[in-house]
Amino acid sequence: MLVQTKKLLEILGINEIVDLENTLENMAPSMADYFIGDAVARSSEQAHIPNRNIQTISTFGKYQIITDYEGNIYVEENCCHEQEEALF
Repeated sequence: MLVQTKKLLEILGINEIVDLENTLENMAPSMADYFIGDAVARSSEQAHIPNRNIQTISTFGKYQIITDYEGNIYVEENCCHEQEEALF
């Protein structure tokens, strides 16, 4: 899911995409999950990112945040997260 980069950064109170990972890591996990989930809910554009364009991949709870070299942010729900929680 391609999310609106500018809107997500604005919601999180940051100006640069490079601050995204740090900002999410410093939040309570439930808050990070809420903000990421909200960004996904507001997005309707399904998109595929070619592997050659991937700049970073970060995992936060049940989501993977993928940034590309063009400044786009993609969010994928980690399909295995629920299975991992069930093991504990």
